[in-house]
Amino acid sequence: MSILAPTVRGAMTRSTSGTGVASGSHTPATGDFLIAAAYVHTSGGTNFTDTATCAGNGQTWTKRAAALSADGKQYLAVFTAGPVASPSAGTTTVTVNTAVTEAWVTVVGFAALASTLEQTTPYVAAAGAAQAASTAPAVSIGAPADPSNARFVFWGHKTAEVTTPRSGWTELGDSQTSPGSGASIALEGQYQAQSSDNSTSASWTSNVVSIYALVEVKNGKVMTAVNTNAYDDTSDTTVTTPNAESDWHQAGTYLYNERPVDRYGAWG
Repeated sequence: MSILAPTVRGAMTRSTSGTGVASGSHTPATGDFLIAAAYVHTSGGTNFTDTATCAGNGQTWTKRAAALSADGKQYLAVFTAGPVASPSAGTTTVTVNTAVTEAWVTVVGFAALASTLEQTTPYVAAAGAAQAASTAPAVSIGAPADPSNARFVFWGHKTAEVTTPRSGWTELGDSQTSPGSGASIALEGQYQAQSSDNSTSASWTSNVVSIYALVEVKNGKVMTAVNTNAYDDTSDTTVTTPNAESDWHQAGTYLYNERPVDRYGAWG
């Protein structure tokens, strides 16, 4: 079974003015499941409200998670689109209610051709919340809906410092290392394929407020002849429907092509 792993589609870009902030230009692949994140900061007199919208690349984008800092000066919003049916080249633009002082936007994608991404309803769940000032915030996110699913987490924080991802998670982008500029905020993305961790965290140097947002993506668990036999789905970790001949249904217990009786005596 392939493991779900995302790739950067729209490169992380920085904006310092305006209400429409855009990722790098990209062309999604047919079948992609896309996740766009925008972390924005303002020093103006009008605070952010949770009214952001997302558009671009010929897709219908849905806001999945969003959170505001206590003072309303920072805002993180995450959107998804796909599976992509009719992709077009261009930027992915997130529009907010007031002009930004600084913003970071990026798009990542789970490619159907490179994984077993579920192609009907790949989106599973999302969450997000602002965090109190800390150098290493951690949040309990609970178990995934299925251990074969992948989860992607964005962390935005109010300081221009490199973000260290949680141990066991893979970093896919950090605004302070690539493209490596920014004055007042930072955005970082990290993921875990076949999720086994029930918490998310990140760390940096200064004691500052932050916001996180999580998206869980469904693995289609497509089996091949190599890991599927006539009696059971031995590569799955869940209990499957009993086989009509053997009534054996405890998955993952026996070796490939081995019936229960093969260890303990002749069949019948």
